Amino acid sequence: MPCMWRKTSAVAIGSALGGLVASYSFSFVFLANSLLYAAFLLIVTIGLLVGFAMLAAAAALLYDRWLPKSARETEEKTAATV
Repeated sequence: MPCMWRKTSAVAIGSALGGLVASYSFSFVFLANSLLYAAFLLIVTIGLLVGFAMLAAAAALLYDRWLPKSARETEEKTAATV
């Protein structure tokens, strides 16, 4: 049978150290949380910028490829240019 006093002393020492570590690590938790929040915002901002740039490039490509060219570019004579 294991000794009961070892278990109870380990619990008491763990509780005492837990309070000591918690008092120091409380500010570190807020620091880590702030850094992760800033990293998340940076990733979202970069993702949105890249996404909008890709949408703009795709729109420009589709605009140039599928819309008819103006009469001046194709040298067609229309009623307005005659």
